[in-house]
Amino acid sequence: ESGYRESIKEQTEAGVAGETRLRLACLLIDLGRAVEAEKEAGDAQEMLRVGGAADLALWAQVVVADSKRAQGRMKEAMADLGRILTLADNTSDGRVKLSVLVARARVAAASSGVAPSRRCVYTTTSRPSLERILSVIDSMWMRVAGSRTSASS
Repeated sequence: ESGYRESIKEQTEAGVAGETRLRLACLLIDLGRAVEAEKEAGDAQEMLRVGGAADLALWAQVVVADSKRAQGRMKEAMADLGRILTLADNTSDGRVKLSVLVARARVAAASSGVAPSRRCVYTTTSRPSLERILSVIDSMWMRVAGSRTSASS
């Protein structure tokens, strides 16, 4: 954590500093410090937005939502992710789309008592692999949503 903080102090470019802050937020979630993570991710989002890094700013919103999940604020996290998912439709960065879908799955899992395997996701998967992964996640999500709809009827 201290290495991330030192790196932030040395950086002057908003995009680079924002991305470093974002990675620090992910680390803080993993360390169980979700309140701090929410603030770091929020600060990172603003830096990235100002720096013109729209896709990374969107990822920062995902990390803010994930920090809310880690704090047990499931309804807020799911509402945020629903809004973010709509915004993610406009990005060409499949990694951001995947991050949103994985975060939504984590919130759904946490809401049902299943422990998440990893807190913060931003992948460097190749585009063809990513499209296959997104297709699988989409179909799984639709099945989960369908089973919840039929269970509540």
